Amino acid sequence: MKHKTKNFKLLFIVIAVILIIISLTGKIITTNKGSLSLFTFQSFYVNVLAILLAIYSTIRNKNANIFIIISLFTYPWTYYLVNQIVTYLTEYKFVFQPNLYIYYSSALFLIISLFFNIKNVESNKPQNETLTNGDNIDKNNFLFTNIILGFKEIPYYTTILLVNNISDKTLDLIYTIDNNKQIKKIPLDAIKNITYRDKVKVSNSMKKVEENETKSVLLSAVVFGGNPLMQLAGNSGFNTLFETLSNNYDKVDYNVEYEINIEYIIGNEQLKVLVDSENNPDLFIKQVLNR
Repeated sequence: MKHKTKNFKLLFIVIAVILIIISLTGKIITTNKGSLSLFTFQSFYVNVLAILLAIYSTIRNKNANIFIIISLFTYPWTYYLVNQIVTYLTEYKFVFQPNLYIYYSSALFLIISLFFNIKNVESNKPQNETLTNGDNIDKNNFLFTNIILGFKEIPYYTTILLVNNISDKTLDLIYTIDNNKQIKKIPLDAIKNITYRDKVKVSNSMKKVEENETKSVLLSAVVFGGNPLMQLAGNSGFNTLFETLSNNYDKVDYNVEYEINIEYIIGNEQLKVLVDSENNPDLFIKQVLNR
């Protein structure tokens, strides 16, 4: 969509440029004692510079509208200068040539180009848009949690990223210990049930602020079908997903937490993992159970 918008914007700017070039092929005003071209007016040179900057900005995916607006202001400036000449040089008989009106008409296409705003198209992307060059990479397959119990080797309240790894058919638990990334995999077909309950947590002090770096490390460790998430989603997709999943931990004293109970069977042994999360896990759980 962005490229299509960019192409349309460039198209209308280029049409304006073509009309300006056509208007340069002859004089814009003739008199009984001579003639004038666009090169006579300073406003013309400002217009050319503004349009060149607009084309450059559009090609570089930057906001070109400021330069287009500057360009549009040169048209009334030119009109004013032309009328000044006609007003003060009354002894001349002036004839406005078609090239002048062709020049003025180029402004119309610059006005139309203003409506193709590349920046707005990018900012209006849906928040829930799937980030993917791979299989089912979307925000509902990820959930940041803190462990309560389930693995004795994982310290209490360690941050764990739960990943619904569809390509590997596993529920991945990714965490770090002593800056070393660790991962535990629970086969999706071994999971018998996942339930959760919400509870109000009352804190007398501000919640512990988690380092964004830790979450970013956990997210970068995600692998789908042998390919890292960063490779599948690209830098832009990864950053968007990270910003969506991350919470602002320094604002809430009274809040709802969600305690999540994961029950699964390995061999003949029934096991469970208990974690809690700041985010409602309903959609994540549905993704896992609807394997």
